[in-house]
Amino acid sequence: MNERFWKYIIGLIVALTAWSCANPVAPTGGPKDVQPPEVVITTPANGSVWFEGTKLAITFNEFVQIKDLNNQMIISPPLREIPDVLLRGKTLHLTFKEALRPHSTYNIFFGKGIVDLTEGNALKDYT
Repeated sequence: MNERFWKYIIGLIVALTAWSCANPVAPTGGPKDVQPPEVVITTPANGSVWFEGTKLAITFNEFVQIKDLNNQMIISPPLREIPDVLLRGKTLHLTFKEALRPHSTYNIFFGKGIVDLTEGNALKDYT
């Protein structure tokens, strides 16, 4: 009977240990994302001169989404047609439908039209 008693106690300890280990808890998810997206690279490079192409690509450090970009984006000097906008992964592609004026400096201000995917933090101070 002594051997049977110890087997019962050991079995009970193993069962209680296994039951306490399998305690499912929801993950915390980490700290809240408060940083806006940052530009990693642009093609052509920001501040380029003598650009004669029709495509501009801007790559960010995180996944972003477009939020009312057609109303938020300001291009100076203004264009007659709004450029096509395509978002692929972390890269935003702008395709101009008309040729850019030679000997002109263009500025593109995105306003709050580009936000990060998780918390909606808007791109700041980038033209």
